[in-house]
Amino acid sequence: MTEQKKTRIQGIGWVPAAEAQELEPGDLVMWNGGPTSIVTKIEEASPCFLRVHFKSTETGEEETPRRWKKTAMVARVLTAAGAKVSEEYGEPPPPAEQAPTRPAVDEWCTGCNTDHNPDECNYRPQEPTPPTAPARGEEDGSVKVRFGLSNETRARLRESGDHARAEFRAEMDAREAAEARAHGVPVRKAVQARIDAREQEAGSQ
Repeated sequence: MTEQKKTRIQGIGWVPAAEAQELEPGDLVMWNGGPTSIVTKIEEASPCFLRVHFKSTETGEEETPRRWKKTAMVARVLTAAGAKVSEEYGEPPPPAEQAPTRPAVDEWCTGCNTDHNPDECNYRPQEPTPPTAPARGEEDGSVKVRFGLSNETRARLRESGDHARAEFRAEMDAREAAEARAHGVPVRKAVQARIDAREQEAGSQ
């Protein structure tokens, strides 16, 4: 016994099928989604293809012919003789859902912490209150205070920094000059120029 051919139809499932070259006028074919049409005429379009004509089983109107390869699988659910190719086709029905089993009456309810049937508990936990955004400057629990410096304070700090840098430069120049003299080499011109400028400025004061 040869195995029956089948093809899958969208929205229906697996249904009986036949090659296009096995169709005959009067056969009932099914399309995706379940609508059906009756084969009215079959023409040979080429050595490998057929042109199949249909009419709708709902309206009886002629439909657009289809060009099928001779070996293409077509959903044929009724033969020309009027007998169903198979009495059973389509997807198997889904398994029946089992009714949930009810818990015992004397069962501890974690919702209200009492001993009764949890299905009959009217306790509804309150929704947690969303956290409020912290106020500006209080992300870490401390209050941040911003302040600015006066122009007089800024000038005094700038003058103090300039004086400290000048003292550091004078100390470095004097150290480099002393090392140069100790090794019997001339002092760099830039260093000697800064030393001479400082001595001249000190003498003028």
